[in-house]
Parts: sequence; structure tokens; C-alpha cells
Amino acid sequence: MLGLESTGPSGKGVDQLFTPEINWVPADYTTNPYDCMKYDTLHVNAISNWLMGITWDNKPFTTPAIMGGNFQFYNATISGGYEADGKTPNQVLKDALNFIDDSFAQFYEAALKGGIADRTAFILTAKHGQSPMKPSQYKGIADTVVPAALEAAGIKAAKAAQVLMANASSLSIAEVLYGSQLQTGGYAGVSPTDPHAPDLITRVDVGVIYVGNPAHRTKSAEHGGINLHDRHVALMLSIPGKGYLTRHFQEVKTRQVAPTVLQMLGLPYDSLTACALEGCTPLPMMSHLLG
Repeated sequence: MLGLESTGPSGKGVDQLFTPEINWVPADYTTNPYDCMKYDTLHVNAISNWLMGITWDNKPFTTPAIMGGNFQFYNATISGGYEADGKTPNQVLKDALNFIDDSFAQFYEAALKGGIADRTAFILTAKHGQSPMKPSQYKGIADTVVPAALEAAGIKAAKAAQVLMANASSLSIAEVLYGSQLQTGGYAGVSPTDPHAPDLITRVDVGVIYVGNPAHRTKSAEHGGINLHDRHVALMLSIPGKGYLTRHFQEVKTRQVAPTVLQMLGLPYDSLTACALEGCTPLPMMSHLLG
């Protein structure tokens, strides 16, 4: 979690870094979502302090221009987030959403106390979703089966893709992307010859989670895939002085958050290396909201 006064490669951009370890001894907050809420509360209180002009440990502090953090509460649960219909939040998810809602209320109250509420924007989104949403779609598969198939095929992407698709049913693979398909699929966004790009990407059947021991179920949903529920997340933006609610149904991307923040600060967002390379722009509604 960061409080940023300035950005750039100077090495002096972070005013205060607050990163308590979630697995610290003697308390491991990952085993129970409600214990994890206690961990999240540490972050919430630290950000609230920054908004009021004090450090996380209650010392005088100049409020940073940019602050950020995350919530781990829901991600810690093994019970899944929805009832059998895959649409109705279960009690754990309801409690997680209410906790986040209360946390943003605390942020706003802190901004009021710090005298900056009229010039503070809030952005809430997620870096990933969780799949499956419907508990009955869960299918745990040993995480050794895909590497074993690739080792048998060799390491060439084209050959590996052929073998994986030939065994798609037993491996629960829906699609394999490699080469130019990574570009047209919009998943990698870089040249297939770039050594940093993956040689291939597999899209598994909805509900599939590769686990160490399929007989021992430790969770009902996971992230990291490229199916709909993995990639589609909510994004909410609150700008001071805009006292109305509006919904935008056009597709946007979370990578547009960073240039949006810079635009609100009056800084050139295209100076970000990622924006220059990928052509990402601020959220499309910003010109209307800031106008």
C-alpha cells in the first residue's frame, strides 16, 4: 500500500510504504476471511490517517497526492462468493462488500477532517475476478497434468498447442492461443517474438482450478484465467462536486485507471511508458466529468 507524492524513476516517489505481512506470526489472517478483515482494517486506518495528514503510526505528515491499497477480505474465503444460482452473493461476500462500503465511508470522513474532501477523487475496481461464480461448476484438476503433457510434446509452442488441444477433454482445456493468436486475442499485447511474451496461453473450461490434490478441496473459486468471470470486474469512480450517479456500459479496461489519475492531477498521462507503448488513454467519461 502506497502514499505517493510524486512518480518517476527517481527512487524518491514513495513518501510512506505500509505493507504489513498477511501471514505474519503468530497470526495468519488467510485462514479465515473474518480474520482477514482485521488485516484489511490496518490498511483502511492507514489510508484514513494519510487523508487526515498523519502517518499510519500517527505522526505529522503531508497528505500525498496519490494513495492506494487493496482489500483481501473476500479473497481469503474458501466458500465461494455466490449461492447455487451463481448470482446471489452468499453471506461472506455480502459482509465483504459491506465492509468495503463502510471503509470508503471512513475514507470520506477522513478526507473531510483533513479538509481535502472537495478535491479528492476515489476509484474502486479489482485487478481480477474469481471463477467459477456458480459453485456447481467447480472442477479441481491436479496441477501436474498439463506440465506432463507439455514435457511429452517438447517445448515448441505450436507442437505443444497441438498436443494440448488433442487432449483438451481430459485436461479440461477450452482453447490454446499461441503465435499471432496472442495478438488477435488481445491477451498479450506484444509481439510474439518478444522474449517476455508467453509462448502460449490456455483457456480452461469454466470452473476448472488446477490444484495440488483434487481430493482435498481448499477453495471454490480462483483467479488467473481468461474466462469472462476472471476478467470482467466493476469499476467505480467518485469525483468531488459530481453529486449524481451515472452508469456507463461501454467496455473499459483497468489499465485506464493510471492515466485517469494523472489526467485528474493535470499531468501528461502519455508520459507513462506503458501508455506510450500500449496507447492506453483515460476513461472515456473523464472529459464529461471534468468539463
